[in-house]
Amino acid sequence: MPGNIPTSLVSTLVRGTSGISTRPAEKKPAELLQLFDIENCPYCRLVREALTELDLDAEIYPCPKNGERFRPEVVERGGRAQFPYLVDPNTGVEMYESLEIVAYLFDTYAGRRMPLKWRAGRLQTLGSMMASWPRMNEGMQALPSKAPEYLLELYSFESSPYARPVRERLCNMELPYIVRNCGRTRLEEWLLPPVRERLDIRTQPSLENRRQLQATEGRVSIPYLYDPNTEQGCSSRPTYWPIWTRPTRPEPSRAPSGGDARPGHGRAGAHVLPQWLRARPECRCQSAVPARRVGDWCQYQRCGGRLSPR
Repeated sequence: MPGNIPTSLVSTLVRGTSGISTRPAEKKPAELLQLFDIENCPYCRLVREALTELDLDAEIYPCPKNGERFRPEVVERGGRAQFPYLVDPNTGVEMYESLEIVAYLFDTYAGRRMPLKWRAGRLQTLGSMMASWPRMNEGMQALPSKAPEYLLELYSFESSPYARPVRERLCNMELPYIVRNCGRTRLEEWLLPPVRERLDIRTQPSLENRRQLQATEGRVSIPYLYDPNTEQGCSSRPTYWPIWTRPTRPEPSRAPSGGDARPGHGRAGAHVLPQWLRARPECRCQSAVPARRVGDWCQYQRCGGRLSPR
């Protein structure tokens, strides 16, 4: 992982402030958007940058080359294996083409005119292609893995050089996850956590995801990965990757089997989240969904119900 950071920093510098700064959308989708994408695809990057800039969370379904877990679903839905592919369960819209997806997100949720930089779409596409070059084939090819029962959750923002290698590994292994975007809205948030601590700079995050991360970790440090399958979370490279790297390709299960999630294994470098964040809400469809936040939509049953406390 440390060897990955220099080239990841180059990719971040190429994109400037894109995928970092956030101005939240006026309207938030009631049900999470779904994005089928490839991590190092320059076209997919544009959509993820827009999600960060609008502070929109989404379910990410990785579709690396030779992947067998989610690529067939895109072909079935849209007729071809082209990425990115956005599904908005709130409006019934399903679409290809990165710049059209970005325009759709601004038109539907932003409540403001699309910024000038996005109207210069070809320049953004060229810049994103340049950002893909330093990473070469990272996050592009499928690797054998075990399909998790529940989606992982990644607190991240698109251009974070430290989150990028984690997303690449998730894409390689076709592990679906919910991206909890944590873009920057304040000047002091551009300082690294150790620098803020040394200078004793304290700030109250304005974004919900940053506030939750602050309450959980005591600071906002990106990336933060939470795995409801083991009830573990960590703020650096996950040390329990081997759990998901068994050479099998079972069909993914989006519907929980009921009951509580398996307890955490207490692996080194990871820790169990506080009880208030680990509370297990449930949906009216009677499926217990571990470690999800009250008020979120049922992510597996697609039943249209919100999660409520037990």
